[in-house]
Amino acid sequence: QYISSDTSPPSDDENLSTEDTPSTEDIPSSEEVSLTVNDVAFIGDSRTLSMATGGKLEYAFFPSSSVFATWGGKITDTTATTNTQAAADANKKIAIFWFGINDVQSSDLAIRNDASLFRSNYENLIDLYRQTNPDSSIVVLSILTTSTQEKDYYEGQEDNILAYNKELQALCQEKNYTYLDITSLY
Repeated sequence: QYISSDTSPPSDDENLSTEDTPSTEDIPSSEEVSLTVNDVAFIGDSRTLSMATGGKLEYAFFPSSSVFATWGGKITDTTATTNTQAAADANKKIAIFWFGINDVQSSDLAIRNDASLFRSNYENLIDLYRQTNPDSSIVVLSILTTSTQEKDYYEGQEDNILAYNKELQALCQEKNYTYLDITSLY
């Protein structure tokens, strides 16, 4: 599924058919599914941690048992693998992955300039999670574009962010994961 925060229809270059667009028939009723935040694993980098904690651990939005993220984390860091395995071991019904912004500015130029390599590494983490939880739903959040405050730090990386997001969207289409495009929210 492709879900966008943007209310305008996808452009032709997104290669999406109406079959890919969720309808209200695809949404289970509350009698069919009973989920709480405790059924969800949030796996990712500092933005994931920020989303889950409001930027301060004492103001956590989600229980710590649902958040598997590291400040400054990159898709290739050992902490990404460790966090993903810990999330898998927690046996959650839904895994929400949100990595990428640190990889865009990585000092590892191979990752920074190769969206398909980024995708391959991302896919490896999802596969690691699915080895333990093959029936869990997978949701991948798009990498947000940079804010005004971050423009200097991420200068020149907007094209990489777009390329990474296209790779993530393609991965989700191929594997039947949910891709949530949140770029218009920021």
